Amino acid sequence: MSLKRLKFVSAVCLTICFALGYKLFLICDRFNNWDVERRKIFYFTPSPVMQLPGVYSESKVLAMEDDVLPVVCQINGKRTVRCLEDVEHGEVYMPFKSFLQPYFDHSFAKIQQPSFSTYRADSVFGQFGTYNVAERLRVRCINSKSGVPMSVQWSQRGYYYPVQIGQYGLEHYSRSIIEPMPHVQYIAGLSEKRCFVEGQQTITIQNSSELSVLRMFVLSSDQESSFHITVQRSDTKQLYRIHYIPAAEPIRVINSFDVYFGFGQLPKNRWIRFTRDLSVDLMHGIGYTSKRMKKVKLKAIKLVILQLAFAGELCVANVSLQTHAHVDHFLDVANWFVENQDGKGGWSVPVKRSMSNGRLVLKPGWYSAMAQGHAMSVLCRAYLLENKKEYLDSALKAVQLFYINASDGGLINYFYNVFPWYEEYPTTPGSFVLNGFIYSLIGLRDLAFCSERVNQQVLDIYKIGLNSLKNMLPLYDTGVGSLYDLRHVSLHGAPNVARWDYHAVHIFQLHWLYIIEGDELFKETANRWIRFSEALLQNSSARCSYPILSLPMIYCYVDVIFWLWQFSSILTGNTKILTKNAVSKLIKYFNFVKWGRLEIMESDFVERFNSLRINTPRQDELKQQCSLFCCITCGLIEKNEFTALRCLLLTCHMEKWLVRNGFDVQVVMLCPKVSSWFSDFGILETKFNNEIFISKSLNCAEICRMNKDELFSTVGKYFQTYQRKENAIFIIYSDLKGYNFQQLSQYFQNMQFVNYAYKIAHVKISIAQFSVKCFLSERKKQIFERIKEKHGKVDSQDHIVSRLSALVVVFELLTAKHDQPVFISYPSENGLPAIARKALFVMYNFTRMCSILNSFKKMVSTNYYPKLVPLALLSSDMQRGVLAEFRPLTDMIFSFDIIHSGNGSRRSDFTVPKICHWLTNFTSQFSKIYSKIQILTPATDLLFDELFVKIHLIEMFHNTMKLMFNLLCLETLNGM
Repeated sequence: MSLKRLKFVSAVCLTICFALGYKLFLICDRFNNWDVERRKIFYFTPSPVMQLPGVYSESKVLAMEDDVLPVVCQINGKRTVRCLEDVEHGEVYMPFKSFLQPYFDHSFAKIQQPSFSTYRADSVFGQFGTYNVAERLRVRCINSKSGVPMSVQWSQRGYYYPVQIGQYGLEHYSRSIIEPMPHVQYIAGLSEKRCFVEGQQTITIQNSSELSVLRMFVLSSDQESSFHITVQRSDTKQLYRIHYIPAAEPIRVINSFDVYFGFGQLPKNRWIRFTRDLSVDLMHGIGYTSKRMKKVKLKAIKLVILQLAFAGELCVANVSLQTHAHVDHFLDVANWFVENQDGKGGWSVPVKRSMSNGRLVLKPGWYSAMAQGHAMSVLCRAYLLENKKEYLDSALKAVQLFYINASDGGLINYFYNVFPWYEEYPTTPGSFVLNGFIYSLIGLRDLAFCSERVNQQVLDIYKIGLNSLKNMLPLYDTGVGSLYDLRHVSLHGAPNVARWDYHAVHIFQLHWLYIIEGDELFKETANRWIRFSEALLQNSSARCSYPILSLPMIYCYVDVIFWLWQFSSILTGNTKILTKNAVSKLIKYFNFVKWGRLEIMESDFVERFNSLRINTPRQDELKQQCSLFCCITCGLIEKNEFTALRCLLLTCHMEKWLVRNGFDVQVVMLCPKVSSWFSDFGILETKFNNEIFISKSLNCAEICRMNKDELFSTVGKYFQTYQRKENAIFIIYSDLKGYNFQQLSQYFQNMQFVNYAYKIAHVKISIAQFSVKCFLSERKKQIFERIKEKHGKVDSQDHIVSRLSALVVVFELLTAKHDQPVFISYPSENGLPAIARKALFVMYNFTRMCSILNSFKKMVSTNYYPKLVPLALLSSDMQRGVLAEFRPLTDMIFSFDIIHSGNGSRRSDFTVPKICHWLTNFTSQFSKIYSKIQILTPATDLLFDELFVKIHLIEMFHNTMKLMFNLLCLETLNGM
């Protein structure tokens, strides 16, 4: 470019920049010259995707000059907010805590994805473990008679809303799994049965501040009996009294310090459980007035419970304070659903629901598919938890409404008379709400896999709904977000775009369905909707609106500048200067949230081992057509026998899986040095499900002298013995040089011995390691010394310690990663390496269980204890109480796929690392509980029922661990 042309272009650019700058100056000058009265109200539509940092300096705003005036900001033409205006600079400052923070609380940064990779009917319910339904503004109180929330969403007269009740139950069920077991403190003098006569009696409580849940059993002989609790807020030291009285009104506030909850009338001469979260009750009481509800959030740690007073004739027992009682709250909800189900199998809503300015109206008594779905999810989990038939029966009745059209009082509307839709709000014409429909599908799916008693029709209803969702899901995609419903199609009006909190719910639900169904449509749609949220930040200019200013669209970017200016005052403390540092911090802040799952990369061997289970042809296909040939080449060298042993221990599980599924497995050993290891560790000759593995080993000395052709011929003859067996599977362990898998596979396929051939693993490590013999002897010696050091003399237990040490070593080998060497560490401060300590810890806690059961049997034989009573004959309340203490252990058992699955069948999708990890966590939980709870209690009649329940649980834990050891091909400790 010539110098003359360059000067011309520069001049043109400068002229354009000057013109644009002058135009902006005129607009800003027009704004600054407005009179003060005209600028008293500003119309502003904030960008709904920006997440404000939780940093706010109130003193900085108050310290501004005298020319700062109070003004009123009108938000979106509806809401007014008190703001401050800097007259000199024409700037407006909006309150952070009361407006900005809650306004932007539902931004894209709040989008969550499922933390679970599998889902069953007894799993945590979605993201409900993070909910707190009781703190919602639309919850009036938790009814003290039924134990479920009462709503004021569409009527200030409290009523039961089944959707909210179901969410309350699912929240507590999920939190009971996620959160640790409750800390329980029995109140002195009230742990056993105690009766009161007329008049008031007060019990003073010595309480730790974090215990806010009161749990007790009440037997009343006087229907006018009542009681109250005196509590103190630890921050203000203010005293309050929470009264529970025989009144019909759910909640009443007489003055600022007395809150009354009515429980109706107590049933005479019948024990009932009474569980209340006092912090929640006090929160509702303080926030409740006759005109409005206002929540003051009180945490349990801010309450101190001082006194418990009883009035009237009644008896109490097992009075305790706890950190939480999630299981009790969940069962309250399940019982409410059973007791309040009507003849149609539903739970009607007793208030009117009006939508779209009265164009869609539901009269009192309408049903909701979302409520039916939540109820089925609650009742199914209650059935699996309690094994009570009435829960399952109630859940099955709830399906009836899914056959009835909305126009006839049911749930179904048809989109253009083609696709059935289960309506959250069954209006006519239909509204087709998305999130409520998906929740109804989840409920149907939970019920379909809850029990074998559930018929195929429930699953058919679920699949019909799923098909409708797949076909209609694109209709909810706006290109920049999602729609809450399709009422605009029915009413020919404006689309109802989902709020950002509902948009986040849609994304979570689609990921949830992808986990259940594996359909890529759900995953792709969810990821695209996440990207919508991310893109909105970049395109926020499209949503700015200043009706009074009427600025041209080119200046809509002023909203970004406005927010950057506001943030700069927060981050830098300067209300007038927008620094580059502040902008940099903001950019980092908005780019902070990322989505995606952490993929754990497994080692090559484990990856191939898992792929065998997944990629193997179907069992029926195998049994009908062919034999399967598997070759495990261990790459044995003189100095890495240890690695090879771990490889063989792992692959042994594949053999076990095949035997369990009815295959005739034959093992061919082509490893001269490995055959003896199998017998030493009891790998092959181990009973499992009444099947016996038999090692068919060839003569190792002869194999070493064979060339390739002789070897193939010998193995071929061995195969011919089983050629006609349709379900025969051959597994070859080989470490012979010069013979690779491809040669063996091709040879056997050419000879028509096998139709499929899989190579499982090839491990070859050149690092010098201890020999197996050396490792075993050294590790056993260390373990023996460790036990002796910790527990003193063990001379009388030599045989136990010897067997224990052998099992510890095998468990350690299984737990270790196959591609990492395990070194012999000689006695030091820690005594044993971490893996060995974990292995010893697992075996040691198993011996604890054996010791408890043996001690109980001895005490029964000496008549110190009576004989063990069957669990079915013991009190269900006692069972629930003891089960709450052992809840982490039972949850771990029933959440493991090998032990239990939602449809009642046994699954085989297990791997060795999964079992070892489960055993380590299980024994860790058992050790914590064992140190807190006395199992073998004194021989007292009042404690026998509790003792029997604990023994039944210990037997279950013991048998579970035995099963795990069998799965790991380990010899169990029956003789201990």
